[in-house]
Amino acid sequence: MKHHTLRESTMRRRFVIAMSSLVLIPSGSLASTPPAFLPAAYVDTGVAITEAAVVADVDRDGNPDLIVAIQNHSIGTDSHGLAAVLLGNGDGTFRDAVTYDSAGGGPFALAVADVNGDAAPDIVIDNACGLAGPSCGPGTAGVLLNHGDGTFADAVPWNLGALSLSIAIADVNGDGKPDLVAAGSLGVSVLLGNGDGSFQRPIIAGAGTMEVRSVAVADMNRDGRLDVVATGLDNSRIPTPGTAAILPGNGDGTFQPPLAIHDSGATAAGWANAVAVADLNGDGALDVAVANYPDRRAGVLLGTGDGGLAPVAVFDSGGPFAYAVALADVNGDSTLDLIVGNLRESIGVLVGNGDGTFATPQDFAVVAAASVAAADLNHDGRPDLAAAVTTTTVAVLLNDTCADAAPVIALSAAPAVLWPPNGRTVPVTLSGTLTVAPCAATVTSLSYAVVDEYGLVQPSGPIVPGAGGAFSVSVPLQASRRGDDRDGRQYTIRVTATNGTGGRATATSVVTVPHSR
Repeated sequence: MKHHTLRESTMRRRFVIAMSSLVLIPSGSLASTPPAFLPAAYVDTGVAITEAAVVADVDRDGNPDLIVAIQNHSIGTDSHGLAAVLLGNGDGTFRDAVTYDSAGGGPFALAVADVNGDAAPDIVIDNACGLAGPSCGPGTAGVLLNHGDGTFADAVPWNLGALSLSIAIADVNGDGKPDLVAAGSLGVSVLLGNGDGSFQRPIIAGAGTMEVRSVAVADMNRDGRLDVVATGLDNSRIPTPGTAAILPGNGDGTFQPPLAIHDSGATAAGWANAVAVADLNGDGALDVAVANYPDRRAGVLLGTGDGGLAPVAVFDSGGPFAYAVALADVNGDSTLDLIVGNLRESIGVLVGNGDGTFATPQDFAVVAAASVAAADLNHDGRPDLAAAVTTTTVAVLLNDTCADAAPVIALSAAPAVLWPPNGRTVPVTLSGTLTVAPCAATVTSLSYAVVDEYGLVQPSGPIVPGAGGAFSVSVPLQASRRGDDRDGRQYTIRVTATNGTGGRATATSVVTVPHSR
């Protein structure tokens, strides 16, 4: 099998899209700010097909960088894949890509972590084929050690023991050294780390009848030992082969067979292609989210806390061919949202309701989304999105969720009562604070205006806030009233703030010249 046809071969099924017995969960209501992203900007890697992108600060300058796995078809079908590094400028833009041989063919995934203990993040790229060209061979993990400045040594390949499509880095045997866990055609491959960037021979952990496509590592049963969450397909389960399973960890780098193999929510032709793990309903137990390919379905399996998973709940992914998945709070409501990369021209963002259910997806256009990562790329405190899009580019979508959020004004006026009504001008002090959300657009104007119930022209003018948004301004008002005004004269003072996107906020305070004390 040629490495450049792996995606075609793994997906070459009779896509008889038949609905299973599962029913789509009705979407919850949006109780918080809807997410928004700027149109995708495409960052060129210079070569071939991008398959996966992760975000990490590999040159340790405080700015997030992009690390990309590339199918290097453009320079020959027998060539190795590439790892591309695009150093970040800190504003959501990136420098030109620097590429490295991946030491294998057909890289579909990669991970970044310090594997040799020098505090510099290294790259581990998952080559589906250890050999380039017609003879695929077992997959390899190409390990590129960081020189400490964001440049890397030549990749060293480590045999994964089987064809592989996903990889994770974690200390699964508790010795303080990072290990490799890879999804494989024979189950799950575990390579224990030596702490210097080298790894031992693969141990294959069986996943029952599953063909594993994606892995994550987490303590799913809360026993202090890391477990493997494996997703993929099980051809013995007809008509819905998409599956997810937990392989309990023994704490020594070995894993037990899955206690159960769970339906992932795929249709008859689909499988669970990608997985992400987090606590989605706030009960302290980790939950599982999957992207079901080639459906437009995301599956959520809530964890029971003892290594079990509840039956799957299915949500629309926002587009055809759900392929990648991530979890992040993109709209700032302190609840995780579900992000699904669809190979058919979109990223679907489903706002989380906090109970493990999600709202109707909002669709953001990209060429495709073979992977999706959420991270703050421009230091504004909001997660942005980066997606490998199966062209020579990576799509970057900067978060614009609450740019138009209106500012908040707190206001008081003193004195609030003018007495005696002797016609003299009295200085009234307006004081308060202007609060702007961290992600909101800058306030462009802050001003006050006085409205007189008698219809007379009254003072108005700008306000200049000080540190922390505090402001104070003196407004001259006349202490007078008409003799027949039994309820007293009222001045209404209005303070108005406007931001750069048209968001507006007002606050009012009333000053009275009473009829009598």
